[in-house]
Amino acid sequence: MRWNILYSNEKSKQNYPLFLKKALTENWAEDWKGKKQIELGAQVKKNEEEKKKFEERQREVLLEEEKARQRKLFGEKFAQLDLGIKQRFWQEAETEVEEKGLGRRLMVKLRFTKLILKYLKDQGENFDEEMLSGHLLNWDTADLDKKSGLTGK
Repeated sequence: MRWNILYSNEKSKQNYPLFLKKALTENWAEDWKGKKQIELGAQVKKNEEEKKKFEERQREVLLEEEKARQRKLFGEKFAQLDLGIKQRFWQEAETEVEEKGLGRRLMVKLRFTKLILKYLKDQGENFDEEMLSGHLLNWDTADLDKKSGLTGK
C-alpha cells in the first residue's frame, strides 16, 4: 500500500483521489517499486561513500592539526633549552655521524634533532617522532648555529 501511495504522489497529475484509488486497487506501483528500490539503494551507497570520504578528510585535517600543534610545541620547548644542552647534543651528533661530504650536514642535523627529541621525552614531554618527521628535516639549523653558537660544519 505504501508504494502505491508514493507512486500516486509522484505520478498523479490530476484527480489525485481517483488516481490513488486505482493505484491501490490495481497495484500500479509493482514495477515502479523495483526501480525505486534500486535507485534508493544506489543513492544510499553513494551517500555512504561520500560519508566515508568526508570522514577520511576529517581525519586528515585532524592529523595535520595535531602535527602542526606538536611542531609548534617542539619548537617552543627547543627554544627554552639551555645553550649548554644544545651544544652538548650538537657535538654528540657531529661525533656520531661518520659520513663525509654533502649529506653530512643533514645527517648531523637529523641526529641532533633526534637527540633533542629523546632528551625532551626523558623530561616528560610526549612528542611523536612520526608527527615531527617532515618538520625535523626542514628545520633550519643554520640560523640556530648563528644564534646559539653551535658550529654545525
